[in-house]
Amino acid sequence: MSEVDDKIKQIEKTLEEISECAVESSQALRVDVDRLVCCFTACLDIFRTLSVRHDHVTPVESISVNGITVDESSRSVKVAGYHVELTGIEFDLLLVLIKRAGCVVSRTSLWCAANRDVATLTERTVDVHISKLRKKLGEDRIQTVRGVGYVLLIRGFDATS
Repeated sequence: MSEVDDKIKQIEKTLEEISECAVESSQALRVDVDRLVCCFTACLDIFRTLSVRHDHVTPVESISVNGITVDESSRSVKVAGYHVELTGIEFDLLLVLIKRAGCVVSRTSLWCAANRDVATLTERTVDVHISKLRKKLGEDRIQTVRGVGYVLLIRGFDATS
């Protein structure tokens, strides 16, 4: 494992610890922590990109979860083997969800991780895009966790239980 990989692991562990603390904290603090996690996540993504360029590693191939296959390099999506057209924001939101499949992702974290400006985030912005995604992917793949955010379900997993 390289020094860069060690640094990435340390940052990921720190993000997990911050997120765990936020779950136990008040709503106001949770919003601030979500913003902090967004910043760390963005930095981590940049760090990974620079690392990949430096090491001349090929990008990750496709990611498949629950019948959905996302190819990040071609920005294409297939559901049950059939190509699905997504807008840029829909693709970015799905990419965040599929990389964190089975984990609840807050609206703010989704928006930030999809490289969107928090200043443009309104209460319903993410909800509208998730609604459109559900129509294209199938209603049963993305679950709402009331008051928190969304989770891309892994077969047999229910975020409310």
